[in-house]
Amino acid sequence: MPILQDTNNCNSIEQFDYKGFSCKQLEDLCNPQNGNHGRAPWMFWTAELYSSGKYMRDYAHLPSFLPLNCYTDHGPGVYSRSIPPHELDNNAPVQFYQSPIKVRRFKKVSSKPCYCRLSPLVWCRKKNKIEQIANPCGTLAFAAHSTPSIDITTPYEEYIYELRQLDIRFYPICICMHMHDIHKGYHKIFLDNGFPVYTAGDTSDIRFGVRFYNILKNFQYSTSPVIGSYTYYSVEMGIPFFLFGRAPEFINKYDRNLSYGKYEFTSDSLYKAHVVLFNTPVSSVTTKQKKFIELHLGLHHCLSRKKMFIVLIGTLFKFSFFQFATKNIGNKLKRFIKQCMRLR
Repeated sequence: MPILQDTNNCNSIEQFDYKGFSCKQLEDLCNPQNGNHGRAPWMFWTAELYSSGKYMRDYAHLPSFLPLNCYTDHGPGVYSRSIPPHELDNNAPVQFYQSPIKVRRFKKVSSKPCYCRLSPLVWCRKKNKIEQIANPCGTLAFAAHSTPSIDITTPYEEYIYELRQLDIRFYPICICMHMHDIHKGYHKIFLDNGFPVYTAGDTSDIRFGVRFYNILKNFQYSTSPVIGSYTYYSVEMGIPFFLFGRAPEFINKYDRNLSYGKYEFTSDSLYKAHVVLFNTPVSSVTTKQKKFIELHLGLHHCLSRKKMFIVLIGTLFKFSFFQFATKNIGNKLKRFIKQCMRLR
């Protein structure tokens, strides 16, 4: 069996050792108390998470302290034909999507203004001039992640067994994990099985995007058993992504935006379109993959920086001080309650 941390092909890389973070580092990075959540109060969580708010403001030439009075998609990609209820049932005056297909779909069911935006994380990468390193190696495996509302019932040990079957050309294999799974202690399963583990940390931290890309840029490939935002960000950066391993089973406990119980997603024809594109490892990103990814990241259909500025400034005249204060206090209270629950 190949050694998981074999870095013989990576000796020329000094800044990145492919050995992962320690257990304490992983947990500290995911601790909201250690995070930098920016200067602006949050109006709507979708516009702020994963450092999206920071880079939406930057793209639109807005100061860092201004609130974003808009609702957005939670991430890139079109995986189903339905619009999640939370994207319709909110009082934001404007809606943004990264995919023009989602914009057209939203306009069919809502009269609310809706626009295509450039992916904030893509702007983060371009703004900070982050590129794949000259001599990348190995594979960054994104473990399918749970949420507080949705559990993964498939043991991670099954994915570990599958990863060990990868050809040696994909080594070293490192794991990238989501904050929610580190909060649940799942990172210890991978660490105990000899896999280096990384994380971009607290998803509310404005440094999330830079942290994410500074991990990803060192790898020659990325993989996961399911399609996710990382698929889009990898391919846009020029890093080949491939599906590998059986898709795990998810159980939705109380997310009202999805059917309760077993969460079925792999049977949708839109998800299957992703599978066709990414079910085989390739040495470099194909033209079809590139076009598909760029479409749904808004690279060719997004508002210009000037138009984004005009739209976002206009939304600031559409909410009252009471609404602003209520949102601000409510967000702080939610964070406090979450922190208290983690300490129990």
